[in-house]
Amino acid sequence: TAVFLASCGLNSNSSVELLDEVNYSISISSPPSTNSPPNQLQESVVIYLISGSGLRTQSLIVPSPVTAETVTIALKGPFDEDVTARGLRTGFYESSDLITDVSSTESVATIDLSESFTELAGDEQLLILGQIVLSIIANTEITSINFTSNNTAIKIPNANGKLIQGSAQRADFVDLVTR
Repeated sequence: TAVFLASCGLNSNSSVELLDEVNYSISISSPPSTNSPPNQLQESVVIYLISGSGLRTQSLIVPSPVTAETVTIALKGPFDEDVTARGLRTGFYESSDLITDVSSTESVATIDLSESFTELAGDEQLLILGQIVLSIIANTEITSINFTSNNTAIKIPNANGKLIQGSAQRADFVDLVTR
């Protein structure tokens, strides 16, 4: 049987030394102020990008909180080389001013489209509308989207070219994912 004993102690000549606050204080300073918010929170979102005549998903990191507006900004790019190498693109490359305003109340968003949107080919319009609707609904509490031009309500076509009566919903454009 082995027994190990250990001890430690202070002899009668030992004393406790107090630290001098001046020499041992910690100083924390803030970096100089910049225009960008420090430590901006970020979230992962799934956006829909154009691939041929349909849409495919792509994950991105965007500033938090995720809103209809942050999603539409994300749709404008730019994107990493691997995204474009896979043949994905956004309808906003040639014209980033297609959306003039984004607003939302509760579960409905309103997207105001610029006049340059009407100058695009019909197929391109459908793909861009699909990008907007599917991306916003996939990442926010929004369940339907109204479209306007110059703040006047407009009717838009669904993925099959038929005019939507009322607000656009996911079901109106989900067919673009399978093309």
